[in-house]
Amino acid sequence: MPHPRLPFLDSFDHHLTAHKTRKWTFGCGDIVTGRHGNGATQTCKTAFALDYQQMAAGCAYKTNGFGNAPIRFQTGFTINQNVINLQHMGDGRLCVYAPSPANKTSAPSDFVMNLNEFYYLELKAVISDRKENGKFNVTYEAKVNEETILSGAFEDVPWVNGTMNILTLEGPGGGYGSVVDDVYATEGVFLGDIRIGVIRPNGAGYYSQWTPQPAGDHYDQVNDQTPDDNSTYLQGGTPGLVETHEYEDITVYGEIRAIQTLVCLNKTDAGTASTKSRLRNQAGAETQGLIFYPSETSYLYDRTGYLLNPWTGEAWSENQINTLQFGLSRES
Repeated sequence: MPHPRLPFLDSFDHHLTAHKTRKWTFGCGDIVTGRHGNGATQTCKTAFALDYQQMAAGCAYKTNGFGNAPIRFQTGFTINQNVINLQHMGDGRLCVYAPSPANKTSAPSDFVMNLNEFYYLELKAVISDRKENGKFNVTYEAKVNEETILSGAFEDVPWVNGTMNILTLEGPGGGYGSVVDDVYATEGVFLGDIRIGVIRPNGAGYYSQWTPQPAGDHYDQVNDQTPDDNSTYLQGGTPGLVETHEYEDITVYGEIRAIQTLVCLNKTDAGTASTKSRLRNQAGAETQGLIFYPSETSYLYDRTGYLLNPWTGEAWSENQINTLQFGLSRES
């Protein structure tokens, strides 16, 4: 069960400021010190390939000004249309807000945010099927540190197609700033106050069919702390080639809520080129992500998420993660 159930995760610990547009479709400020490791400043936006009638998202959030919307779901980049926000009231309280032309606002929260402190904020929104009047009902729930602070519904909200495909994390503006960390978005599933870790290749896998540049251990070309682009890489010159690697082990002191695979790719010339990410478990069973089309001019991340183990349908265990191999195949 790839992409549809888990569109997005970001800890900001595997890319630098210069790399931000490889994962975020639009915006994303500088990479700075976050809650755990790195975080990002100001407004970040990412668009998803699929449209969702329900979405949930969360982030660790710290601000030095009360303004704008820490979390926003929307359709397209037109501000204040087809939008639902977890919104600042201006005094430390939050509300849920559907701007013009809906002009719907919840009651303010009893929760009052302090400046310059990290909180874990979450928002979930569900859009109903289209009503006879062409509008929609939208139910919502907002959480802080896993506790519900707001819930309810807006009736008769005008919304093109009744779906969402963009997550925006917004800074306060007006000369003030914010930092976000440990970001997730799912198809309507709360993950709670999560901490996102990064693991990298540390050994050869079952397949070693791509060509290392320069020559050497395959995994060693792609285990950078942050991407070094054309300095060390693997090249898949023809369709059908597969590459997988062993990865660093983890030690878990709680639940594993989700995993996400990441491949930073480009293509070397004009013409046909596509790939799929690939997971292989200890028993030799494999699953693939969606087809990905690299850019010739820019490196971009192919990201594939899994809320549950696709072979068991249950939550991941530490041993299952530690015995996975991950890689990709050249499709065309």
